[in-house]
Amino acid sequence: MIILQTLLQLSCLPLFVSAVLLPPKSLKFFSENFQHILTWEDPNDEPSIYYKVEYSQDYRPFVSTRYCSNISVARCDLTKDFTDIFGNYEAKVQIFTHNDSSLPIISANLNPIAQTLLGPPVVDVIADDLGIQISIHPPVSYLWSEKEQSNVTMLSDDVYPIMTYRILLARPTQTLVYNIQVYEENFTDPITTLLASTRYCVSVNASAMFNDHSVASPEKCVFTKAAKVRGDGNLSWIVVIASVFVLVAGLVLFPNTLPAAVQACKKNLFCPNTLYKRFSDVNNEWSPLVFYIPMEATPVMEGQEKMAETLSHTTPDAKHGITV
Repeated sequence: MIILQTLLQLSCLPLFVSAVLLPPKSLKFFSENFQHILTWEDPNDEPSIYYKVEYSQDYRPFVSTRYCSNISVARCDLTKDFTDIFGNYEAKVQIFTHNDSSLPIISANLNPIAQTLLGPPVVDVIADDLGIQISIHPPVSYLWSEKEQSNVTMLSDDVYPIMTYRILLARPTQTLVYNIQVYEENFTDPITTLLASTRYCVSVNASAMFNDHSVASPEKCVFTKAAKVRGDGNLSWIVVIASVFVLVAGLVLFPNTLPAAVQACKKNLFCPNTLYKRFSDVNNEWSPLVFYIPMEATPVMEGQEKMAETLSHTTPDAKHGITV
């Protein structure tokens, strides 16, 4: 009987030893821009304690991670293990010492393409003569490519072919919202319908077809330029348009003004006949505009005046060399 009790106690000894280490708890994934961090809590108060992390893709058997097989911190970076953005991943954590180990605990499922948090886009705002220019780049991507041995950009055919930027444009009394779909990494949006000498603050967040979990960028604020600076180009066009309008309106409302001016010019010695005839034909039809160089009138010399006066008093016979 004593021997039997002793055997029973020895058989239960491993259970008591393994129960010394409590399993981890509160396993959580924090995934942002395809950077996947697994954290957990350790309820044990033991020195020289270690953790082992394994993962499974699409419910296949668990395999060891790259960097978290024998770690001493309750944190594991699984970014380079979770390289299939459409995969479904689980992680398993076990606590152990040199002599003991806890029961493993499995995390919740993670699907990167739909569940990773889209962090703030890279935004730059400047003021120009017409308004403001907003330059936006997609959030920084940590998605690892084994083939390229580098990170893959987020806005691409392999990840998100299209992203939507939600732009919040705020001034002291109003907030405007713009939703713009983009296909390329470098995007610039000029906004010109703004008030002059006004402070505007811009904040942007990004979303995609499969993922609307996003974080807005910090506000960036600028002052639009003064109206006299911003309006120089527009003012020139206004002056030109107004001048043309006045000229056309004058020709329509006062069609006889130009012929009257030409008649007045006719009385002046310095208005050549060719200019007059060009603009005052019988049908009062306007010919194409042609520039003429007016000829100066030749003054009559004093000697020529006396000769003309002498001839006016000479009889007709004198003209033929016969004097009466």
